[in-house]
Amino acid sequence: MKKVAHVALLIETSNAYCRKLLEGIAAYVRDHRPWSLYLGEHERGAAVPGWLRAWDGDGIIARVENEQIASVLAKATVPVVNVSSTDFVKTMPAVVVHEEAMIDLAVRHLLERGHQQFAFCGMSRYVWALTRERDFSRRVEAVGGACHTYRPRVTKDGELDWEKEQSELATWLQALPKPIGLLAPNDFRGQQVLDACHCQGIAVPEQIAVISLGDDETLCSLTFPPMSSVTTNASGAGYQAAELLERLMTGKEVSPRIVRLEPFGVHLRQSTDVTAIDDPDIVMALQLIRSNACDGIKIEDIVSEVSLSRRTFEQQFKKVVGRTPHEEILRVKLARAKRLLAESDLSLSQIANRVGFTHASYLCEVFRTKTDLTPSQYRKKFQPKSIGESVSATEPPELRE
Repeated sequence: MKKVAHVALLIETSNAYCRKLLEGIAAYVRDHRPWSLYLGEHERGAAVPGWLRAWDGDGIIARVENEQIASVLAKATVPVVNVSSTDFVKTMPAVVVHEEAMIDLAVRHLLERGHQQFAFCGMSRYVWALTRERDFSRRVEAVGGACHTYRPRVTKDGELDWEKEQSELATWLQALPKPIGLLAPNDFRGQQVLDACHCQGIAVPEQIAVISLGDDETLCSLTFPPMSSVTTNASGAGYQAAELLERLMTGKEVSPRIVRLEPFGVHLRQSTDVTAIDDPDIVMALQLIRSNACDGIKIEDIVSEVSLSRRTFEQQFKKVVGRTPHEEILRVKLARAKRLLAESDLSLSQIANRVGFTHASYLCEVFRTKTDLTPSQYRKKFQPKSIGESVSATEPPELRE
């Protein structure tokens, strides 16, 4: 009879990403040999818990969020896998989200809505937030834009409390050029931005379009309006971290040291559901397509709602959007199909029906033409079951949701 492995989980439960990590770990344990799991209660970035220094188990999966915890774990005599993007221990194996891919998705999402001005609402005391701020600024500069950045003042007691900061944040938001696309480093920060906009009477998304990272369903639906956010593969990260730890605990070699999982896409909600385009007919057309592409909308349906002839409309749409109306309809349908493949167990026939394709074979043909993958290959890529599978292939940007 195999010895039951004793594994400690140094992962907070206060946010959706970490709960998804834990779900992924639980899924791995269900699929393989059972572990004895210890999950201590603590908050993000907390001090080193007392039990960690005396831990006498077989392995640890941890969110290494500060140098103090990193120092303790670096001296551990058992295998440790990091599930935080903050790389405090350079030799520690890690399974993380692909940070740059998340930023790229957010920037592309704002660009697709016509934004040419960008802002980032930062946080001062977290390394990961500062990294996302840097990556966003670089990505914006790469497309010829400039980034307006807010970072809260730090006093001798730390960052300002929310009541004091809210006034300063509101002043910054009011002074931004508009329309503008704004990225928040996580959903919690995005919720604060939207609350400040609501209190100041700033129209979202017409004046400020807000997108965040993480896609915490509760936080994103708590905001007014509901907040768009980049969806990460947190459960996949948890599953692969558990598999990686199992390999380490059984003396097997592990490569690469860092596994980066691609994000699923952008979960579009009302906070960015508008296009920063001056042409009202094209804005109307884009809104109609995004709302009705999967319900079989046709070009003539759109033309009946705008003040242009079909020929003039198609020429103007291609000039402003960079795609024909038909290409935009197909892009939206395929983006929806990708989400269903990645996040559900629906059959290909069911997915084809939901996204507006008459036959599953036609969906498969179009999908492969646009992505160089079959739907089943795409599903496998985004629902990985082993460390050996590809986790960082790049998808065509025109299909990103």
